[in-house]
Amino acid sequence: MKWSRLLLLMAGWHARAPSIEASEPPTADRVPQLIRQLGALRQQDRAAALRELESFGPELLPLLPDADAVADAATRDTLARLRIVLQRRLARDSAQASLVTLATRLPLPDLLAELSRQTGNRLTIAADVEQPSPITVHWHATPFWNAVHDISQATGLQLDWNAEQSQWEWRRADAALPALSTAVSGPFRIAVRSLTWKPLPQRNQRLWRVSLAIQAEPRLRPLFFAVRSADWTAQADDAFLSAWNPEDDYELPFGIHGGEVSWMLNFVAPPAVQPEGEWSLVGRGAVHLAAGAEPFVFESADWPRGKRVRRGDVVVRFLPIEQRRDGERVVKLSLSYPQGGPAFESHRAGMFHRGGRMEGANGQSVPFQDFEVVAEGPGAVALEYRFDQAAADARRFVYVAPSLLLDAPVAVAFPRLPRPR
Repeated sequence: MKWSRLLLLMAGWHARAPSIEASEPPTADRVPQLIRQLGALRQQDRAAALRELESFGPELLPLLPDADAVADAATRDTLARLRIVLQRRLARDSAQASLVTLATRLPLPDLLAELSRQTGNRLTIAADVEQPSPITVHWHATPFWNAVHDISQATGLQLDWNAEQSQWEWRRADAALPALSTAVSGPFRIAVRSLTWKPLPQRNQRLWRVSLAIQAEPRLRPLFFAVRSADWTAQADDAFLSAWNPEDDYELPFGIHGGEVSWMLNFVAPPAVQPEGEWSLVGRGAVHLAAGAEPFVFESADWPRGKRVRRGDVVVRFLPIEQRRDGERVVKLSLSYPQGGPAFESHRAGMFHRGGRMEGANGQSVPFQDFEVVAEGPGAVALEYRFDQAAADARRFVYVAPSLLLDAPVAVAFPRLPRPR
């Protein structure tokens, strides 16, 4: 099998989701009119109202009324079904690569600010990085990771995950983790960290070891990466290498704040294969995402008394904040939701409840220091977030609930890799 046939095989693994046609944005005046029309006597009037509401797309979600605010039972049922459709569309759209369109010459901080505005991906610059010259870009519907590559080529900097600060930042190349090669699949990038060549004397064979890392766009909430060794194929010239353990099957967690996940692939090379040959790799996996988002915002005025907020059938009760002597703030939430319902199905497990943060007066985000699911039962869960003194000047607490869990496919190819060492 030639390399071109491998690429065709990979193309069959990863099909891009169909795009959603854009519509005029919904307005606060038009939406209530259409909702009233859902209760019209004539079926064609009801159908026309539903078509127009659905054409607004996920932008309609914040304008939909709570279920208990709609008197007509048939209209409530229609709106509940519409909310589910829009939440699923929002979730699937969020798992596509974000795009940026920009033709300009800007200093790096200004360029990153515009990139963040268009894609929702926040990037920072390491403190020891000297300001590079202004950067000229010509982006037209350019995927985020391709834009990152262009910036790296222009500046010599590399985008790297800062685990201590839980953020993506631009670093000097000598301070970043190595990336011998990278490949992009939608909103994900896979980097080859190292390639090593280990003899297996008892078998008269060699072991080709590939260290990789998968990264998600910062705006996403990846939970874990599912990968099987059997889904990866290595090739040296015309020889195919077999997996050392094809039964290996991993679910690798991303951690609380996202970041990246690393793993190792091992392939057995027959005696005739030499390291001087042409090496390639193709493979696939899936990232389990808490996709889409519904924000529940609690301003500081709500903190002493608590507050109840409803989104569709999901209710979040914000309890009074507990202020401890050491300056720690404890935020407690209770959630109730339709048991087994397709929307917010991610509330079934505690690992998916990590979307809480404090925000300052100017919108800067303060992440929590600790998180715990303190109780869980049918249709309900209680959460607790703890913040240190960095949140002393915070003005609001935001809980972001995923609207759907989905498995986003990842398929990449590395047609020419460096020789193993």
